[in-house]
Order: sequence, then structure tokens, then C-alpha cells
Amino acid sequence: MAASNAPVLSLVPSLVLGPGQPFEFTNTVLGIVAGPLEFSLGSGAPYGASINPTNGVFHWTPACHQGNSTNSITVRVAEIAAASLLKLTWSLRLGRMCFAPTQAPSPLKSPMDAERART
Repeated sequence: MAASNAPVLSLVPSLVLGPGQPFEFTNTVLGIVAGPLEFSLGSGAPYGASINPTNGVFHWTPACHQGNSTNSITVRVAEIAAASLLKLTWSLRLGRMCFAPTQAPSPLKSPMDAERART
């Protein structure tokens, strides 16, 4: 049996992120492609997620209120010249802790500050 050269989307690694932690992934189409591709997100993509329609780069920085959830993400790829459509659905798990970069603790300035911080 001959191997298929039909285009397929590469698999997305399983990940667990924290809210506030940016995630970027380049979707890759493997196999023989007849022409330009157009990437889009399927319905139900999480709020704030985006994909570049020409290069397939997915980007999302989940908000703190989106934590402790599992998000199903569908990437759609239209192969324009062949009038075909590829789809791949994957899950991205979010933990509870928020990694908002603007919430860094202020530095302690004296031993008294350290003592107050413990109580």
C-alpha cells in the first residue's frame, strides 16, 4: 500500500498553562499542498485566542478568570486551490494560579519588612 501524501495538520503538544502565561504555537501542514493555505479558529475558541490566517501562528494569553479549565480549540485550514478543508481539535488545560506579570511582589527593604510579611 502506498503512503498518502494528503495534507494533514501536525499534532499540538499536550500542555498545562497558567492564566496570564502567554502561549504561542505554529500550526504546520504536512504533506503535499496544492497552493496557499488559510488558517482560522473553529467555533468555541476561548476568548482572546487568535490565529494568523496566513502562517498559522496561534496565540493566546488566558485571563486570570479563565483559570482552572480545559479549553477545546479547533484549527481549520482551507487549502484554497484544492477547495479542501483540514481540521484538528486539541485541548489546552489551564491551572489555577495566575501569572499576571504586573502583580510582582514589591521588594522587602528591611528585616522589619520581612517580619511584617510573615505575619
